[in-house]
Amino acid sequence: MKSFDKFISIMTLGLLAPVILTLLFWWGSIPFAMGNDQLIMRLAFTGLIAGIVLDFTLLRRFIGKLYELPLPALAAVEIFYSIMVYGFFMGFPVFNAIVGILGGYIVTRRGILRNASPAEVLKNTKYIIRLSTVILLFLCVCTAALALGESTICAEVKGMFKLPFDVNMKMIWAMILIGGISLLIFQYFLSKLVSMRVLKKAC
Repeated sequence: MKSFDKFISIMTLGLLAPVILTLLFWWGSIPFAMGNDQLIMRLAFTGLIAGIVLDFTLLRRFIGKLYELPLPALAAVEIFYSIMVYGFFMGFPVFNAIVGILGGYIVTRRGILRNASPAEVLKNTKYIIRLSTVILLFLCVCTAALALGESTICAEVKGMFKLPFDVNMKMIWAMILIGGISLLIFQYFLSKLVSMRVLKKAC
């Protein structure tokens, strides 16, 4: 396994416990710590530390085995990180394309490392790329729905981009459709390009 593959495995699986426990401690503390922001932050930090400790102890062997996971498990990881990235960037789905591209790379490398046939590698890679595209489409629809639900969206877009003209709803719809379709095409074809180059290099 290449050092880059090890890095991807450690980062992908190593972040799971810290992120999950941070969110559990954070959101789980809200019902009984409502209004006490310091306590909520301390508990969230406790969850983060607990996750890091788990990575260095019980999960130490696991975080290096990303490429040994079955395809359904990798799909679950893909969905998890898609949600996390979407939330981290506050509903801005552009960076979710990176998740999809990495997903295609990981599944392709998984097949190569397992000495799978090129046909099997292609089959699994196509599956994960299609899944990534569906996830991104869903997130784009969510973003569009949130944007269209804002009564001041036209003024917000004008101010955000410092436009010298007024923005109307037709322009907003055009931005949503063109931007969304462009993002989907970008992720889909770049994922395929990266995966095909990785497979070709291995063969």
